[in-house]
Amino acid sequence: MAFYAGDDIDAKKTVVGLLDEFGFAALDLGGLRDGGRLMQLDGALSAKHLLLQDVG
Repeated sequence: MAFYAGDDIDAKKTVVGLLDEFGFAALDLGGLRDGGRLMQLDGALSAKHLLLQDVG
């Protein structure tokens, strides 16, 4: 899973498309002010990586 945040809707659509193309599940954290804080150093999601595997 990949987290992303941004204030430009068109740019976010592009990022989601690329993440999907590379096989990542994308999670929109909102705008840079709030979502960026979650991802920055010492933020709640700092250095968090969520891996999903197909089992079967």
